Amino acid sequence: MNREAPDAPPANKPVNKPVNKRRSAFFLILKCIIAAALLWWLSRSGRFDLRVFSSLRWGWDSAGVLGFQVAMLACMAARWHFLTRALNLNFSFRQTLRISLIGFYAAILTPASLGLDGARLLLSRQLRAGQNREILASVLWDRVLGLWSLLVICALCGAVIAFFPVLSSGETVRRAVLMASLACGVLALALAVIFGSPKLPARIGQMAFLKNKAWLQQAPPRAIFGWPLLLGFATHGCNLLATFFALRIFESGAPLFSTLPVAPFVILSSLVPLTPLGLGVTDSTAALLFAAIGVAHGAAATMILRATFVLISLIGGLAWLWPNSISETESVAASEIEPLTTQHSQPEFPISSPP
Repeated sequence: MNREAPDAPPANKPVNKPVNKRRSAFFLILKCIIAAALLWWLSRSGRFDLRVFSSLRWGWDSAGVLGFQVAMLACMAARWHFLTRALNLNFSFRQTLRISLIGFYAAILTPASLGLDGARLLLSRQLRAGQNREILASVLWDRVLGLWSLLVICALCGAVIAFFPVLSSGETVRRAVLMASLACGVLALALAVIFGSPKLPARIGQMAFLKNKAWLQQAPPRAIFGWPLLLGFATHGCNLLATFFALRIFESGAPLFSTLPVAPFVILSSLVPLTPLGLGVTDSTAALLFAAIGVAHGAAATMILRATFVLISLIGGLAWLWPNSISETESVAASEIEPLTTQHSQPEFPISSPP
C-alpha cells in the first residue's frame, strides 16, 4: 500500500520567504547605520556643518545645479531610449521617458541607483512581455556604457592630476586619486578589449555558464551605439558641471580647473552600493577630495546635489499617474519583431567604434 509522506511540502509552497525578508531588512538597517556613522564622523571632524545651509546664496549657481541635474537625467533617459530602439523593443520616447521618470523615483531609496534598473525591467515587461531578453540586454548595456564612459573620464582626469598641480595639499590624497585613476584606466581598457572585438565575446559566450546570458547574445550592431555612448559622456559632463555650481553656492571662488578633475572620483564613489544615494560615502569622499583643492564645503555641496536629485525624482514620480497604455498596432508590431540573434550570427559590441 503506497502512502504519500504526510510532511511532504506542496509543490507551490514558497521557500525561505520570511528569511529573505529578514535578510533584506538587516542589510537595509546596516546600510543606514553606516550612513549615520559616516555623517557623524563628518560633523565631528568639522567637514560638514548644517549651519552653512542657513547662509546659502541662492541665485545663478543654484539655477545651474538644477539645470544641469535635469540635463543629466534627460541624457540618461535618452541613452536608454536609443538602446531600446537598437534592440527592437519598439518603445516610443513617451514610454521610455515615463519608465525612466518612475525609475528615478525608485532610485531614491536604493543603493547605486538599482531602483532605476528594477523599474525599467518590471515596467518594460508590462509592455513587451515576450521580449524579456531584449529588455534585460538594454538595461545591462545601459549600465556598461555609463560605467565605461565614467571610467574613461576618471582615467583622463587622473592624468591631468599627475601632470598639473591640481591638488594644493594632501600627498596621501593625491596618491589615492592616482591609484584610483590607474585602476579605472586598466578596467576601461579591459572592457574595451572584451567588448570591442566581435570574436572575443563570441568565444566567451561559448562558456557553459555564459551561454544563456542576454548581454552577450542580444547585442545590436555596434554602429548604433554611437549616440548612447556619446550620451554616456554627456551624462557625466552634466553631473560634473552641477557639482561645480554646487560648490560655488558655498564658495564663489571655487576653481573650475581644479574641480572638474577631482569631481569624477566623487561620482565614482556614489556607485559603491553601501548606502542609499551614497549617503555618507559620497559625502566623506567629497569632503576629503575637495579639501585637497582648497574647498572646505565638499560634503555640503554633495548634500545640495542629493537634495536636488531627490526633488526632481519626486516630481518625476508623478509619472505613475501617466496612462500606461499601448496601442493594438504597437503590440502587433512588437510581436512580429524577429529576435536579434537570428539577424546576426555573431554579436557585435560597441566600444571600439567612435560615437
